[in-house]
Amino acid sequence: MLWPANVCTNVSRFGQITLLAWLVLELTGSPLSVALVGFFASVPMLLFGLAGGVLTDTLNRRTLLLVSQAVSLTVAIVMSILLWTDNVLYWHSYLAALTTGLSFTIDMPSRRSLIHDLLGRSGVTNGFALDSLGQSVSRMLGPAMAGALMATVGVTGGYFAVTLIYLLAVGLLWNLQVPMSIATDTTVLSSIFSNMARGISYVRGEPVLVGVVLITILMNVMLFPYQTMVPVVAKNVLEVGPGLMGILLAADGLGAMIGAVAI
Repeated sequence: MLWPANVCTNVSRFGQITLLAWLVLELTGSPLSVALVGFFASVPMLLFGLAGGVLTDTLNRRTLLLVSQAVSLTVAIVMSILLWTDNVLYWHSYLAALTTGLSFTIDMPSRRSLIHDLLGRSGVTNGFALDSLGQSVSRMLGPAMAGALMATVGVTGGYFAVTLIYLLAVGLLWNLQVPMSIATDTTVLSSIFSNMARGISYVRGEPVLVGVVLITILMNVMLFPYQTMVPVVAKNVLEVGPGLMGILLAADGLGAMIGAVAI
């Protein structure tokens, strides 16, 4: 249940960012406005990623995952209604991207921790590899699906599809049975800050971990944001529509999938 739920979640997330970027480009024509979609989607992980990891170690992981998916589903429903009623404004995309980014700060660590809970230490390596493969497949399918839907039924139709896939992910997670290995801490706030401090202190003392953190920050700040600008390049430079734009974005996921399989 967890793996297909994760694939559905990531397909919806990557598809949604593609839809939002194209929508903002159509409404404003401004590359800067499009870039802000990627900014609002990514900045929650930079600011609250540590807190999300600590919450995962403190509270019930299945519950956190369900809450994060429910939030993303709610955002998709609201955006679908705004698009259907023709009341959407470009800044609504920023709120949607920000809220989805916040839910992802809980989704990712909860999902990875649940893999360990379900498979144990002996199977966690294969579990992580399968999850990474699923994410790579989603990075290919999500944008391609969004582009194809925009080319045929428009942004509104694409958002309805994203909403349905989010709903499927919530249904799969609802039926997921996991060991009750994490007890709820009644002093969550103090636990978050103390655990964050201990975690930062530990990482600072491990050069390998410091290197991993720095590489991760560099990738997220300098490399990954280019994906949001692909719609601008597709429309203004290559002069192609959303269908081919989706294929361009899917190429990134294809490369990641090939790398994951090769490893």
